[in-house]
Amino acid sequence: MKSGVYWSTYPNTLNAFDDVMTDSVSGGSTGECNIGMAFKPKHIGLLSSIKWFMGDIANGDTTYLQDKLIFQGSMDNTTYVDIFKVDLNVHEGWNYKTWEPKDYQKYRFYRFHGETKDLCKMNELKFTGVETIADENPTYECDVKVIVQGQENAVTNKVRFTDAMTPLLTAISPRFGTVTGGTKVTFTGTGFSSVKTENSIVIDGIPCVVDTASATSIECTTGKRPGLRTSRLDIKVANKGSVALQ
Repeated sequence: MKSGVYWSTYPNTLNAFDDVMTDSVSGGSTGECNIGMAFKPKHIGLLSSIKWFMGDIANGDTTYLQDKLIFQGSMDNTTYVDIFKVDLNVHEGWNYKTWEPKDYQKYRFYRFHGETKDLCKMNELKFTGVETIADENPTYECDVKVIVQGQENAVTNKVRFTDAMTPLLTAISPRFGTVTGGTKVTFTGTGFSSVKTENSIVIDGIPCVVDTASATSIECTTGKRPGLRTSRLDIKVANKGSVALQ
């Protein structure tokens, strides 16, 4: 998740988001510490997991962090809700917190907060999720602007998005397969195309060749997966766009 704006009470905030493990955030100018991410107005970060790297815990003693380093969410950047408190299981290296789909966090602002400046000393902080409009209605209308050579022109008509037109993934079977490829995978959902060539499935950047397809099911055969790759699933249906993966 890279679409948010990183922010902090620390002057070297970006050290926690630069993918360099040796750089750390430290030395805040105020008594408390805050470090996190903010999303655009009318949007939220639908958060499925976070991970943070602690590079220097003196003598492995985590008691100074227990219940004092708190991960929080807010819609207005004023009133924050405690999502979880760091406990004694925190350790040097990567620490993780994940949520099931029904428990995904839904806030515009996220932050780690501590009452003293040393609590937020970390090397990396990563958010996993999607930025989305903070609206759960089945349809949503957006204003349209056309910009020609820097001149903005308003358009009276709006663009309407509706979930009835969005292909939806509800199940995957099996959930595991060999890295050598050749695994038959069935994707179940709604809004697929019964024409095989109109469905495209890419797993971790490797095409999964579609064998059979219907409006509610697609079966494909995985390709060889060499080396370490970023985990990602992309399913597209011709004339409909991307499938909602949930």
